[in-house]
Amino acid sequence: MIKVGITGTRLTPAFAQLDMTYRILSDLWENGSELHQGCCTGYDESTIIIASVIKYKIVGHPPIDQKFITSKYILDYCHSMKTPKEYLDRNKDIVDETDLLIAAPLKLENENPRSGTWSTIRYAKKMKKNITILFADGKVEEWHALPNEH
Repeated sequence: MIKVGITGTRLTPAFAQLDMTYRILSDLWENGSELHQGCCTGYDESTIIIASVIKYKIVGHPPIDQKFITSKYILDYCHSMKTPKEYLDRNKDIVDETDLLIAAPLKLENENPRSGTWSTIRYAKKMKKNITILFADGKVEEWHALPNEH
């Protein structure tokens, strides 16, 4: 069983990002696999739908500030919900509770210091997690923690 965390743009993700998300989650799935996500619009929302089709157990990590929260209809696909936290704190929880982070940043190939998605990627690297970054143009970048460092 694998636990996958996701982070990404609050805007509508590119088709290439969604297509690769579906492919990766399908390839990794086995009975009992979990998807941890942040309950917001955009990439989180799309990934909830993708993961529910594949039959992942979906774990929500909602933010305290609900300005960007996805609809209740979409959140009903979650099997469990964590206690709401500030955005960066809940993003750290997503990384800490998973084996792999899939990230779908907004159109930028270069790290943006003010982006929550890039902040989560930096934290995942610090925690020596495996990371797959899906760019809007279809480019995929993988970062692997060394086995003895994990």
